[in-house]
Amino acid sequence: MNPRYSALALATFLSLGLLAACGGGGGSSSDTSSGSTSASLFAIDPASITPTAATTDQPFQYPNVLEFYAYGSSCRSTALGQAVLVTDNTVTYSDGTATPEHMKRAAQYAEASVRTLRDKFGLSAPNNIGFDGQKVRVCAAISGSSTQSNGSAGIRTLHLGTPEGYSGLGTLAFHETTHMVQAQALNCQTQQYGWERWLTEGMALRVAGQDSPSQGDLNSLQTAFSGLDANLPFGDMDQRVSVRSDRYPGYRLAVDTLLGETGKTELDLYRFMKKVGDTSGCPGGGAIYVLGAPVAGWKAAFDASFGTDLRGTGVAGSGFWALAKKYAK
Repeated sequence: MNPRYSALALATFLSLGLLAACGGGGGSSSDTSSGSTSASLFAIDPASITPTAATTDQPFQYPNVLEFYAYGSSCRSTALGQAVLVTDNTVTYSDGTATPEHMKRAAQYAEASVRTLRDKFGLSAPNNIGFDGQKVRVCAAISGSSTQSNGSAGIRTLHLGTPEGYSGLGTLAFHETTHMVQAQALNCQTQQYGWERWLTEGMALRVAGQDSPSQGDLNSLQTAFSGLDANLPFGDMDQRVSVRSDRYPGYRLAVDTLLGETGKTELDLYRFMKKVGDTSGCPGGGAIYVLGAPVAGWKAAFDASFGTDLRGTGVAGSGFWALAKKYAK
């Protein structure tokens, strides 16, 4: 435990936002973080993966209330004989906009992401399939934007939308699959499990190598965050429907600073989530969770594990920004 960190930096992280509560209802997960595809992310070259063409009568979204879907997925067709691409761990659908080549690349990157992250976090799956013995279902889509990607994840579903030129597809798949790892650990629908956004998004950004802020970003981040109500978690209480992508460098900085000051890793974050998921189940349910005692419950457990002070409030005078300079790239 670093005493400076306990007293100063993590108090700031309360200001980085809660997500909506766990469950099968609507939540958002339109990730538009920056970052280009990096071959170094993957333990296996995505281009070496050869998906197999097939047809299926199984819709992308299974009619099962226990299944948590990638939010906003456009692969909703129930038509018989849908064309899909199959790999060892995934089944890739098209939403009608994705070309065969686009589907192929989505399948390759999703497969490489599952294999790589399963190894990274030391996960075993029945029959070595997916994360829980079932294949990950991937919705490949063209985002409709010439510059931005959008993606989301459920417990075993991914939505991957990129421009026609596949810009950022590999990084997007890796980021969203990290959210799937979190969802599997907590047994909760991603973007809805009531955890602070700095933790869930910051971890995914770090794992995927995205949005690491520069020294020059610190002043603008500090200005943006210091103007918010210190009694609310960085203004994200009203951000349950739309991810604040402009805050991604702040989320990444928060996790970098946390791990840098405590000497922990992303694996420690995963293990903490898994412990919560195994002992308590999905950590939340509705506004009473977001505003009430259960929040303090998981934060107390986090503080005990990481030597932090998540229950501290406010940004001004916390010392976080001076500390964070060590971890800005």
